Amino acid sequence: MMADAGRLRRILNVASAAGTVSNPRMSVYAASKWAVIGWSDSLRLELEQQGHRHLKVTTFCPSYISTGMFDGARGPLLTPLMSPDDAVDRAWLAVTAGRPQLIAPAMANLGKVLKGILPVRAWDFVGGKVFGIYSTMDRFTGHAADANPKAGSR
Repeated sequence: MMADAGRLRRILNVASAAGTVSNPRMSVYAASKWAVIGWSDSLRLELEQQGHRHLKVTTFCPSYISTGMFDGARGPLLTPLMSPDDAVDRAWLAVTAGRPQLIAPAMANLGKVLKGILPVRAWDFVGGKVFGIYSTMDRFTGHAADANPKAGSR
């Protein structure tokens, strides 16, 4: 069993930077990612308190990744879309280093910090008008519709 004392074990939970700041047109997605972040960090603390220090939990919160899922979306100011390979590399490094959380790229982490210290309306201005977070989904299209009508019906 994973919790049995002994060898170092690692758990990686993939959330999203969307779970750290609000973003119009992503409310349901953001809610699910906020839930992953809260659950993952709570699990990390529970394991530590129960003496399972050999179990390390990492929560990875990437910004947009260029997989097609977010076609049409654009990254906020100084936050380029990540390649899948870059996302995997960053997650792997965070897990192997035992980091509790990684928000990537770095500008996505700045948004979380500023949202935490600024009053709501001040953050709305900075996040929305300066960083452009609130308009990143304005041209969102997502994956193109599948030409195969039977796909996904299983």
